Amino acid sequence: MFKWFEPTAQMQGKFIKWTSDNTESFQRLLTEVGQVCILIETKLDPKDPYSFEKRSAKIIGILGKLDYIEGQQYIIMQLPNITEKYNA
Repeated sequence: MFKWFEPTAQMQGKFIKWTSDNTESFQRLLTEVGQVCILIETKLDPKDPYSFEKRSAKIIGILGKLDYIEGQQYIIMQLPNITEKYNA
């Protein structure tokens, strides 16, 4: 089970295609921190034909083949179209 109060690494991006570099980064972060939150950026873009559901399903499938289980070692969350950031 994902541990909400434990240290967590963050991966953020559109992840239109999950690459081997993404997998390597995920594995490194998982080893270093213990669990990972994958944040998928969402906005309407004609060059981006894949929904959050399709992208997250693809990531879950790829990581599942490597015996990583969504909800245990990692979670996936959808981000809205963030245009401004404030760091507190």
